[in-house]
Amino acid sequence: MSFEPSILNDTDSWGPPSSSLQFSDILYQPFNKNDRIGKVIDWTSSSPTDRRPLQPYGQYSSGNTAFTYIHGEDESSFSFVNTAASKTMKIRRFVPHSRKQRSNRAQRQQQSLKVLQVKNQQKRRLGNAARTAQNRYIAFQQRREHKSREPSVAIPESWELLEVLEFSRFQELSYLPGDPVDLDFYGLLETYDKSYENVRTKNTKPLQRTDRYYSTSTTTEDPIIAKLARANEGNVFATDLILSTLMTCTRSVYSWDIIAERVENELFLDKREKSSLDYLEVSETAPDPPSEESELKINTPKSLATEATFVNHHFAQQILLKEKDVVKFKPNPFIEEGEKAGSVCYRYRKWDIGGGNTLVARTEIEGLMKSSTGEPLYLTIKALNEYKSSAEWRQQLDSQPGAVLSAELKKNTCKLARWAMGSLLAGTQLIKLGYVSRVQCRDNSKHVIMGLQTYKPSEFADQIHFHIPNCWGILRSLVDLLLSYSEGRYLILKDPNAQQLQIYRIPHDESEDESE
Repeated sequence: MSFEPSILNDTDSWGPPSSSLQFSDILYQPFNKNDRIGKVIDWTSSSPTDRRPLQPYGQYSSGNTAFTYIHGEDESSFSFVNTAASKTMKIRRFVPHSRKQRSNRAQRQQQSLKVLQVKNQQKRRLGNAARTAQNRYIAFQQRREHKSREPSVAIPESWELLEVLEFSRFQELSYLPGDPVDLDFYGLLETYDKSYENVRTKNTKPLQRTDRYYSTSTTTEDPIIAKLARANEGNVFATDLILSTLMTCTRSVYSWDIIAERVENELFLDKREKSSLDYLEVSETAPDPPSEESELKINTPKSLATEATFVNHHFAQQILLKEKDVVKFKPNPFIEEGEKAGSVCYRYRKWDIGGGNTLVARTEIEGLMKSSTGEPLYLTIKALNEYKSSAEWRQQLDSQPGAVLSAELKKNTCKLARWAMGSLLAGTQLIKLGYVSRVQCRDNSKHVIMGLQTYKPSEFADQIHFHIPNCWGILRSLVDLLLSYSEGRYLILKDPNAQQLQIYRIPHDESEDESE
């Protein structure tokens, strides 16, 4: 059996004849016979409003719009919404959150609040700790300030208090004497070893001990002063150590004492045997001075003073050339047979201090060096010693020596002022200031020289803010006051807990040494 489809032939046009109803409901788009048929229907074409360029054989090809799918029900009510941000005002639309989102947001807020509360608690704890530490520090300072220091000498009830001189009364005093007159020279001087100019923190030299004798004889034990007194060279007699102590008294903190004895119109300023003036205090004016309650016994004030005196004596002898280019004067009056004399020259000088009074003093010169013209220059040789840690000196001494001196000035104001005044009284041209540190902080028997600086006395005084006329004014006022008393013995005591001097009358039948 064969199947033969029926074909309707339309001889008048292209396509099925109009009289046929079989394909009457099927979409039909007329097209040119020359066009290619790409697809039967286009489901991906955009709306007829799309203005993009049409490409051949693509979804935007011409002649296919009749086959494009259009949602007829909603298309008539559809409209575009402009979602671009407004240039004049931003409107935040409220978008309701779901219950879960609201719950998560509340949890995050609670967590943030807890974190903030913890931080505030930590701040309060830190603040309380800081306040507690500050209160402890203030209490420590108050205990230290109110802790009563012992005087350098015990004052018996039989001693009469004559005068209390507040340091504030000395601030406006000023006086300058005339040029000093040299009376005599005793001892010998050795020449400075210039190789010590090359000592640095990375090229230190060990401090060496010396067996040379060093005298601490006071005014009334000096045979030369006794001879000058008999010759009526003056009426006020003292040593440079005693004078510099009185002239710089306003800078002192620790207690010290000086004996003043008036005989007719003469005044002798003296010190007791084994007086504290024979020792160099360490960090006397520091914010945290050494304490007797130190963990290390070698760091107590007395131990440090002994160590500093030891360091200065040996340092002054070490940096000199031994028995080379020695300048000799009259024999040292304090050297006995068999003792080895050190390099020291006792220079006796006198000043007219006004009021008809002439001051005669024994001053000390430790060494000499020659200038570029060959003239001798007298030297004052001193040393600062470090006992805690040498880290600060090692970091700054070579590159910032001025900063190191400023730091030492805060801790040793009184000692540096005494050295400057002693150099001016002796008439030396230069001050050699050494820096000596312990090899180990817990051992006070071994030291190293870390550096050395050179100053002119007047420039050094200016650098440490030392007012020379005020020092002479203090000395003159004390001399006038003591000479106004009757004949006898008097004690000048620096109050251990106040910025003042106290003057006591010592009875004739008592000695200042018996009060110790």
